[in-house]
Amino acid sequence: MGYKGKYLFGIDIGTEHSKGAITDLDGNIIATHTCSHGVSRPRPGWVEHDADEVWWKDFKTISKVMLEKAMIDPKEIAAIGISAILPVMLPVDEKGNPLRPAILYGCDTRTSEEINILTEIIGQKKIIKLTGADLNTNSVGPKIYWLQRHEIDNFKRAAKFISATSYLIFKLTGKFVIDYNNASGFDPLYDLNSKSWNEEICSILGVRKEQLPDIYPPQKVVGKVTATSAKETGLSEGTKVIAGTGDANAEFMSTAPQVGDTVLTWGSTFCFVSLSDRPLKKSTSLRSSMSEGYNSLYNAYLVGGGMSTSASLTKWFKDNFGQAEIEAEAKISINAYDLLSLEAEKVPPGSDGLVLLPYFSGERSPIWDNKARGLILGLNLSHTKAHIYRAILEGVAYGVKHNIDEISETGVEIKNILSVGGGTKSRLWTEIVSDVTGIEQKIISNNVGSHIGDCYLAGIGIGLFTGLDKLRDVWLKASRIVKPDMINHSIYKEYYEIYRKLYPATKEEMHKISDITFY
Repeated sequence: MGYKGKYLFGIDIGTEHSKGAITDLDGNIIATHTCSHGVSRPRPGWVEHDADEVWWKDFKTISKVMLEKAMIDPKEIAAIGISAILPVMLPVDEKGNPLRPAILYGCDTRTSEEINILTEIIGQKKIIKLTGADLNTNSVGPKIYWLQRHEIDNFKRAAKFISATSYLIFKLTGKFVIDYNNASGFDPLYDLNSKSWNEEICSILGVRKEQLPDIYPPQKVVGKVTATSAKETGLSEGTKVIAGTGDANAEFMSTAPQVGDTVLTWGSTFCFVSLSDRPLKKSTSLRSSMSEGYNSLYNAYLVGGGMSTSASLTKWFKDNFGQAEIEAEAKISINAYDLLSLEAEKVPPGSDGLVLLPYFSGERSPIWDNKARGLILGLNLSHTKAHIYRAILEGVAYGVKHNIDEISETGVEIKNILSVGGGTKSRLWTEIVSDVTGIEQKIISNNVGSHIGDCYLAGIGIGLFTGLDKLRDVWLKASRIVKPDMINHSIYKEYYEIYRKLYPATKEEMHKISDITFY
């Protein structure tokens, strides 16, 4: 069969949390563990991780804890899968030592000037032709160019520019590799059409192709656990390791999607990924607002984006205005979010005339504006705390529809929506999203997540599975369906029209506020 062992091992490293799982070959979770970490914000607009103190430390901790919980011989682990945040840029020396903290994805907005310069040098039409989208704060190319312009010594010393997943694979195996999904975040260095590094663009950025990792499918076995890493992690020397992938892609895969499916990941931020059998339309006259990648398992394309805030908004509201609910939670053991939702449920669709822009941390897709700011329109003296909480839920839902509309504009037909993540625990919120979008959602609430996707990808890599059928038929269990209320949908149409007009109408003032506050 091409594999040995009874178990699969997966770890995902996220922005603020890391999680892992050991499963048996039928997807039953034998052990799991989660740990938290912070991000560094050394300057306004900068968001960084220390690769050793966050990524590798979390990996070692989770690995040791899970092996202890599982009470298994590490030699019984058949293969290891890893995912991590993306797109991320980490420069390392010839021995793989980080030269500086890693620059994170679009939440780090330091590269606005570099994006403009590179777009001018390369040309927007060419960038879109190569990558399917404009450069934005997610793109790794401008982050490398920023290093060249502002930290020339680190740029000159860099032997490799790698992703978070790449670093973890290196620590385990000593190999510098990257999967198609992570590579697609290295815009404009990665040519989505040829699925390789573009030598001309590399030359423009002053990067040699040898400074970039070798590209593989995420499920490809690329190495084995070394003796050194075995001692640090508790894993068995010689255990097979696959190339791994990005966190959103691993979570996407854990839902066993099919072509035509769109996966909504409800977390602190919101991620959207649609699986298409053809590339998105490459507009040369209109700004391309969505990102594109490639999935080797399907020989298909991933089209998607992400909002900067989602559950982080409800947490912000609870922490600052939900003291009564927090205190009640301690007394009656009902979640504070559920208590807030019970009150918000009494408020009619549209929150009695409130429209909220959820740009509390700037915004990624589809507007890609780090200077965008949150806004609540329509406040009057009759509005209560419950109105504002519902307006938050609705504002995020309007943002979901905005992204789905933009995905549809690329030519992707959205047939089904699969929803995963912590936010799906809110019945009210999932109903609002379906009512706003007018689309039915399938909520998958068990045995999913990037760490589970990592385990299954590892199984594919060693020949245990040939596709996603076993994941779909055995690993995943039945969940609930949320159908849109079309009466509510007609109400939300009017509010959505207002939502779409608010940002263009207030963009200039948002930018002035951003400049004044330096945040």
